Amino acid sequence: FDEFNRINIEVLSVVSAQLKAIQNAIVFDQETADIGMSNPIRVKRVAGFATCGFFITMNPGYAGRTELPDNLQALFRPVMMMVPDLRMISEIMLFSEGFESAKDLAKKMAVLYDLSKSVLSKQFHYDFGLRTLKTVLVLAGGLKRQYAQLDERIVLMRVLRDSNMPKFTFEDVPLFMGMIQDLFPGLDCPRVAFEALSDALGGYFESNGYKSDAEVFDFQVNKALQVYETQTVRHTTQIVGPTGGGKTLIIDALAAARGTAQNVTVKQWVINPKAQPLHQLYGFMDPETRDWTDGVLSRIFRDLNQPLPQGRENEMRWIVYDGDVDALWVENMNSVMDDNKLLTLPNGERIRLQPHCAQLIEVYDLQYASPATVSRCGMVWVDPKNLGYRPFYERWVKQRCGDGRVVDNANTDEATRLIELYDCYVSQSIELILKGIVNGEAGKKLEMIIPVTDIDLVKQLCCAIDAMWPSPAIRASTPENSFDGPVAYDKSVLDGVFLFAATWSLGASLTTANRGRFDTFLKKLGQSGGGGDFPRDGTLYDNVFDVERQEWENWKDRVPDYVQPSPFRFFDIMVPTVDSVLYTFLLKKLASHRPILFVGESGTAKTLTIQNYMSSLDRERNILLTLNLSSRTTSRDVQTNIDSIIDKRSGAIYGPPAGKRLVLFIDDMNMPKLDAYGTQQPLTWLQTLMSRGFFYDRDKDLNQKIIKDLDYIAAMGPPGGGRNPITPRIYALFNVINVTDPSEACLEGILTSILTTKFSDFTSGVKEGISKIPKTLLKIFAEVVHNLPPTPTKFHYIFNLRDLARVTEGLCLSTVDKCRSEEDIARYFRNEATRVFCDRLATVADNELVSKTIATAISSSFSGSAAEHALVDPMVFGDFAYAKQRLVEDKEDPRLYSDLGAYEDIKKTFDDILDFYNSESAKKLMLVLFDMALEHITRIMRIIRMPRGHALLIGVGGSGKQSNVQLASFCAGYQVFTVALSRGYNELTFRDDLKVLYSELFDKPTTFLFTDAHVVEEGFLESINNILNTGMVPALFEKDEIDAIVNKYRKDAKAHDPNCVTGPQVFQYWQLKCRDNLHVVLAMSPSGDKLRIRCRNFPGLVSNCVIDWFFSWPEDALKKVATFLLGDVMLPDEHRDNIIAHLVKSHTTVIEKSTAYKVEQRRFYYVTPKNYLDLISNYRNQLNINRKKNGSSITRLEGGLTKLVEAAEAVSRMQVELADKMVVVNAKTIDVEALIVDITAKTKVADEQAAVAAEKQVAAEEQSRVIIEEKGKADAALNEALPAVAAAAAALENLEKKDLDEIKNFAKPPELVMAVCYQVVCLAPTGEKLSENWVDAKKMLGNGHLLDLLKNYPKDKITSKQISGVKKYFKQYPNLTVWHFS
Repeated sequence: FDEFNRINIEVLSVVSAQLKAIQNAIVFDQETADIGMSNPIRVKRVAGFATCGFFITMNPGYAGRTELPDNLQALFRPVMMMVPDLRMISEIMLFSEGFESAKDLAKKMAVLYDLSKSVLSKQFHYDFGLRTLKTVLVLAGGLKRQYAQLDERIVLMRVLRDSNMPKFTFEDVPLFMGMIQDLFPGLDCPRVAFEALSDALGGYFESNGYKSDAEVFDFQVNKALQVYETQTVRHTTQIVGPTGGGKTLIIDALAAARGTAQNVTVKQWVINPKAQPLHQLYGFMDPETRDWTDGVLSRIFRDLNQPLPQGRENEMRWIVYDGDVDALWVENMNSVMDDNKLLTLPNGERIRLQPHCAQLIEVYDLQYASPATVSRCGMVWVDPKNLGYRPFYERWVKQRCGDGRVVDNANTDEATRLIELYDCYVSQSIELILKGIVNGEAGKKLEMIIPVTDIDLVKQLCCAIDAMWPSPAIRASTPENSFDGPVAYDKSVLDGVFLFAATWSLGASLTTANRGRFDTFLKKLGQSGGGGDFPRDGTLYDNVFDVERQEWENWKDRVPDYVQPSPFRFFDIMVPTVDSVLYTFLLKKLASHRPILFVGESGTAKTLTIQNYMSSLDRERNILLTLNLSSRTTSRDVQTNIDSIIDKRSGAIYGPPAGKRLVLFIDDMNMPKLDAYGTQQPLTWLQTLMSRGFFYDRDKDLNQKIIKDLDYIAAMGPPGGGRNPITPRIYALFNVINVTDPSEACLEGILTSILTTKFSDFTSGVKEGISKIPKTLLKIFAEVVHNLPPTPTKFHYIFNLRDLARVTEGLCLSTVDKCRSEEDIARYFRNEATRVFCDRLATVADNELVSKTIATAISSSFSGSAAEHALVDPMVFGDFAYAKQRLVEDKEDPRLYSDLGAYEDIKKTFDDILDFYNSESAKKLMLVLFDMALEHITRIMRIIRMPRGHALLIGVGGSGKQSNVQLASFCAGYQVFTVALSRGYNELTFRDDLKVLYSELFDKPTTFLFTDAHVVEEGFLESINNILNTGMVPALFEKDEIDAIVNKYRKDAKAHDPNCVTGPQVFQYWQLKCRDNLHVVLAMSPSGDKLRIRCRNFPGLVSNCVIDWFFSWPEDALKKVATFLLGDVMLPDEHRDNIIAHLVKSHTTVIEKSTAYKVEQRRFYYVTPKNYLDLISNYRNQLNINRKKNGSSITRLEGGLTKLVEAAEAVSRMQVELADKMVVVNAKTIDVEALIVDITAKTKVADEQAAVAAEKQVAAEEQSRVIIEEKGKADAALNEALPAVAAAAAALENLEKKDLDEIKNFAKPPELVMAVCYQVVCLAPTGEKLSENWVDAKKMLGNGHLLDLLKNYPKDKITSKQISGVKKYFKQYPNLTVWHFS
């Protein structure tokens, strides 16, 4: 068994038992061995010896390897393989290959490989082991036979150089060549020429426009030839190198060139092995049903290794693995990559790699590949440093201004100017950005939001130029009004476009602090190198080049006026700013040319900007799809969502409906979790789709689906805080743009625009107060962000621009009727700031700090009276003043958001609503409405009354989160939906429940209450995260279900919008309606790390929810709860207050001790309100139990006292009766005394008779004793006689009738015989009375039944006379015994 320790530990345990069973069968010479299969296996033996042995090989310590269990190790004898002697092996193999100077050459080889290990850099793909050595020696032998007259040293030097050079990095090539020259001084030999193939490769590169620089051209041809050479000796080749080196191009070029030069048709099948789980790659065997499901690779590998059909014998098939290499999937290929060439599938199927099939692995690096994998493959390193980025730019110029090979004469000026601008700006800018080099001097390089390679920067530049001003061919073939700018070449236009494109390509990913330096550098380059005109005011980032007007324009001049949406819905607000106009412009220009990636901190309006751009697209020509990724998102989730949108066009080609493009927005792109080998599976799958344009079907035939007409837009935050770094191969596919934080002036302008427009109809006092709010709010925000950074225990302290929007949204709830003065708006502002910034805080100290910050800011901004009015406590705001009339009396409720006064004012309202709820609902709410509970209810009411408002309630168990939500939702007129857990509840069941939820959402607002107890699987939170982000779970409904929804709500949609007629439009209308009616309320416990991890993995839980933190109940609340719960308990009035105080004291004391325990022991002991409720419940129960016990004792005591009274009365009655009966008793006493005298006399006589009886008893006892003695003697005699009786009976059994006849015929028998016969006569067995003489004895012997009569003789009935008659003969004849006769 090769690679034995790659088996899972669970399987190894079973293998151990099976091997032990086989060994036992051999030891104990058994024919079969039971190894747990359906039938025992037979042990084959030859000449008496079992022909069975186990040999395993294993590499310990590698990734993906398992440590063998001790019981399995004991079954094997370990053999350690020593490090091979490369010199000796080389010498032997060289001799065998025909080298005469093998000894010297072997020494050179060994020295070269030892030096390579120590001198060259440490690369993951380097291998100088035995497999590599063997390959080189085999190649040397082949070359020796091919060139027999060539010097052996030259042959070996050529092989060593040509076989090792392909894998060396740019820096190691000169070092290795130096070692070759030192070992083989004075020798030089050109590499093996493949002239036809080399010419074909050159023709391919040249025809596709890849020939520009001669050195780069030769490098590409040489690399392709190296791949070919490697393939001739290895059937698996790994092409390794960073992004931008041309790996894919080299593979495609070699495939095409072999068809031209060798008439070999090369077909490629590309697989990204990390785009799906391992079981979907190799296949899966169901452990229960044993059903086999093919994987993508298993199906392709099987199909490609079928025999070639007739007429296609010259076909070559390549499997290209384009993706990361880890220690799992590639280790399963080890048996394919070595000389075995066998792929073993989990179902036991073994597929051999045929000669017409080869494997190529295109990979960034081999960090996670084991030495066993590296040694099995041929390595070709493709270094981007050899290629550079200028060839790409020059080819792009040829494509833009020509046919890709040469520039058209008509476009020579434009092409020449593009090259001049490149020379002026690009190389030096990239040197500054990536290396910090200016004029050859090294300095500090510029910081990018994420690292972007040099060639990717150039790609972004070329894309930006094409987007800003199309190529001459496009300009000439399209109407002038379809694009901005002139049709003919204009130098000033091209200069301006190039500068703008360079700013937003080379400098797009730079951080804010580095953009100024880059702007200055670009201007300096342009001024010194004739790079065109620059904007007069501001930086290049502050201006846009207007192609149509052919001049620079400041972004501020393009910002339109803010228009308030009608009807007013806060989530529809989009305040135009410089940033929004800028990034929207970039999206419009770039998104259709190349995928766009926005990178920026949370709250920089990335998502909002992209969504607004997408909403502006023509729905007749575009289909929109938004994917919100999280840590739980899988590649299957992404594929399912895209699959639900696309349709089949023809053959294997799929895409959105004809005439439309699918615009895919991927939000939080770097949220998917990294696997053990640093891969994000959803992004790897997207990489294949974006770069290759296809994916494999997973559910049906595993066929390849080619996807057309997709545009990609993505957004993500910088790596860190739960966001993972993505690989260069992913972001190389995008134009990366850093979305910077808006300036304070920009934020103030946004807030001012919203508030002044919204409050334009209010009084002058309100307007004056509104004008002060933006600066005050920004001041508070800055203080909060500075003083309260997020920590592991305060993970939710994430304050961003969303919080500013929430405060503003809350202010917009105020109405003219309720907000009439500056004092009122100041109080509104304090309430909203407190709700947004304070309600989420986890400690009292933080709460006090922020409250003080808010109070200080208000005091410094507003007038004395306004500030004084605003700082009055408590603050109770809501729109439920008339909720009772609406719910109970069905009256109209204006629902005006206003200050409702003190807690006492709203308590009565909620008491009435609670009573009404309990009267209407089957499940009663047992709520105590103390001040804190009222405060949380009003907070929840405020959140869910907001359009698309969602809440995250954080508090320990028993805090009242769910009860508060129930009451708040009922007060708001919402229904509450929650999932009902059951046995076997899983994600499918949860999705079914979500379908039920959405089926009810269209008609009625609903609160979706979801607690941490409902999180049976973490995947549930993936759906919740999507609901919070987009309002819908992607791919929740099947197509037939969508059709049913469309048909049901088509009339409603058309009534809302007459243009809403198509199925997608109706479904989108239904989705928006459901989203507006849905309010998600999450109730979570902060105990442990679960909530922190969940909020990190699913950012929507924090970013899209308003957080309300539930503190421990204060003493006032504890007293009210105890008073309520003990209200129906009968307690003495003088003790009731003391009892309640004691319960409160007990609970608070435990809280204090748990806090001290945490500080001293660093351990947690959670004390929750549920514990307090349990304490009161236990007190009630114990009180009831003891009262019942006391009642039972009292009842028993009262019964006893009653019996005593009844007994005393009975005694009195009996005393009267006793007096009456004493007379009778006295008379009877006289009679009794006389009777006693008579009895005394008779007793004397009886005593005398008793004495006589006693004497007789003594005599009887003496006789009994004698009888017992005689009986003992008789028994002893009997015991002595019993053997004789038994012997006699046995002897009688031996007698036969003939024996009796023989005795009867005696005239005078012997004396002893005659004595025996006389004894039998005495016993009279025949019943006749006979005399003791021989005549009568013969008469007795003549009885035919004598033997039977003797055998059945009644021995117990022998008389004393008979015994005496028999005994006399014993006395007469002493020898008359049984033993004498025997």
